[in-house]
Amino acid sequence: GGAVESPVLVAGQPFRAVVHVEHDRVDAPGGRRQLDEMVGKLASTPLDRSRPLWEMYLIEGLADGRFAIITKTHQALVDGETALDICAYAAHMAALTGAHIIKVKPPTEAM
Repeated sequence: GGAVESPVLVAGQPFRAVVHVEHDRVDAPGGRRQLDEMVGKLASTPLDRSRPLWEMYLIEGLADGRFAIITKTHQALVDGETALDICAYAAHMAALTGAHIIKVKPPTEAM
């Protein structure tokens, strides 16, 4: 059998972020509890397998004019170690720009 190759980007139609990035807003007052509820809602919804196996959300309505970016990626695209590398890179870039990263615990699965 043939070897499995690393995924590559195939040229096609131009990437349009507006098609792939969802927009939502947390309930007032926009604190940690409201953000945790939003993360739980998004994380508990399965990925749509008729679309690319990743999702990104721009979440507005957080206190003090802040916003959050939440991503969800299927493990077939990114393994746990790579996901941590991506988070570390995002935190590094945030530190360089003065942005702040809010750590959110992933939801626990019911047994």
